[in-house]
Amino acid sequence: MFFHRDNVNPHQYELKRKSGRVLIPLVLSILFFLGGLIFFLSVPRAAYSYDGDTESRIISAVKRNMRSVVNITTGRPGVTSTGVGSGIIIRRDGFILTNAHVIKGASIIKVTMSDDTTYNATIWRASAEKDMAILKIDASNLPVPKFGDSDKLQLGQIVIAIGNPYRFKWTITQGVISALNREINARGIKYTDLIQTDAAINKGSSGGALINTSGEVIGVNTLVYTGSAELYAQGLSFAIPINSAMEIARELLSSQKAGTPKPWLGISGRDVSEQLYKQLSLPARYGVYVTQVSPNSPASRAKVQPGDVIVFAGNEQMTGVKDLKRILSNCIPGQRLEITFWRSGKKLTTSAIIDQLSQ
Repeated sequence: MFFHRDNVNPHQYELKRKSGRVLIPLVLSILFFLGGLIFFLSVPRAAYSYDGDTESRIISAVKRNMRSVVNITTGRPGVTSTGVGSGIIIRRDGFILTNAHVIKGASIIKVTMSDDTTYNATIWRASAEKDMAILKIDASNLPVPKFGDSDKLQLGQIVIAIGNPYRFKWTITQGVISALNREINARGIKYTDLIQTDAAINKGSSGGALINTSGEVIGVNTLVYTGSAELYAQGLSFAIPINSAMEIARELLSSQKAGTPKPWLGISGRDVSEQLYKQLSLPARYGVYVTQVSPNSPASRAKVQPGDVIVFAGNEQMTGVKDLKRILSNCIPGQRLEITFWRSGKKLTTSAIIDQLSQ
């Protein structure tokens, strides 16, 4: 049987058309929703919570390593400016790893912990050729970080640098491993097998820790390439892999200690002779005539000045420079030394906190 269009109920026909237009989009929406749900459930949890998990791991890694990275300041007698760098505690009994260029030419070395405790440091051994050095401080039960395996590093891996750039203590920067096995000639040293990263490293960061998101130290921050005045570079930082650094450290630790630290007062002087006594009309016929006081030295902080005549040190009478040297040789860093001297016809007394001169 055939039906003509005019035999069909027009209202019924229009309803069917509307039902078809609504049903098709609804079915497609349901299909898309089911497909998306299946995809969502099939993706590993780490993939869709990556950012949050990574942030938490970085925060945890930083907290775990902050106390193991130290601030290093260096100086020399007679020089007002000081150097700055970083170091990594490698043994609980006071051994610290840093770059040799951090302590190059330094006579005075201070190590400051994250809780602001400061120690005098001595150079245990250093290798200028490999740009690694070991410092020793008189401390115990220090926090040693966990060391990773730098042979297993991957390009694109997230890394965090901890250091003390430009005296901004314990600065954290983040980046990725940009390249491995880099070779660079700098400071007269041929560096090989370097880790390249875009984590910011600046002056003062050298010797600090490069860590991964698991909180393991995987490198020692060492260099930054800044380019030239015409072509300024950014994001080109380099670190010595921790496997290489620790191998060098073991060699340095197994060697005999390089030198013995000397107590430091920071003055130059001469014996008060009869001739000097008469020539300068000095108030005493014996003692040490101060000719120079080093800036930022224990003597300077104790207000000793050129022209003073030291007559007592540590309650012992000074007949000349040899007596003062003998007294100092028996002092230890941090010890308070009482000094009595003449200035402008007045007898004065002061106290100096003996510092340390590293060889």
